[in-house]
Amino acid sequence: MGWFGLSGKEKAIWRAIKPGDKVTIMLGDEAQEKYETKVCDVNPYYVYVDTPEIDRALLDVVQNTPVKLEIEVFNPETGKIRFASKVLGQEWFKKQRIQVSRPRKIEWVQLRRHRRVPTALTAEFSFVEDDSTRHLNLSSESFTAKVQNVSEGGALLVIEKLMSVETGAQVNLKITLSPEYTVRARGKIVRIEASEGKYGLGIDFLRIGEKDKELLRKYISVNVKRF
Repeated sequence: MGWFGLSGKEKAIWRAIKPGDKVTIMLGDEAQEKYETKVCDVNPYYVYVDTPEIDRALLDVVQNTPVKLEIEVFNPETGKIRFASKVLGQEWFKKQRIQVSRPRKIEWVQLRRHRRVPTALTAEFSFVEDDSTRHLNLSSESFTAKVQNVSEGGALLVIEKLMSVETGAQVNLKITLSPEYTVRARGKIVRIEASEGKYGLGIDFLRIGEKDKELLRKYISVNVKRF
């Protein structure tokens, strides 16, 4: 297995892997053993993943064990990288990590219909009590959030305090793109995440005006080039 075994497009896919990316590692020819971990290092020839922990013990993997990896990559084309390879070795002394050879073949599994870019934007949102109303104005009780990422199809909002909210709830949303431009949309909360004392609300857009959609499209097009 070597670098020259991949096409130019496949090399670009490999270069998208970064430390911290989430990994599902499946061991054995039938890939029946499945473990969750993350990338700790990568170079043109190998990828290193943290050794998974099982019931407070570290997984011990035999050299040359066949593996299949799915690596969740965070960039403007958010999706998963998938390939089959083998374990070259396992380190125990300074770092507990598994060394996996770069494969001869690699594929990109696109997960989203739209490009999603990281942002430092702010947003306001309020809950919709009557989803039959078509206006996108915020109610008198609104909340502020950071926009961690955004696409034409939705956004991930980050709030400091978890509210009494469930998936499926609808919100009216106003995202400030710049001092001159804002976009408004109706969205539905499709997932709720918690990490380090902060909470993420995954929003799918249900309704957005053509003018606002075009503003959002231009913002994403410009910012895709930065990442």
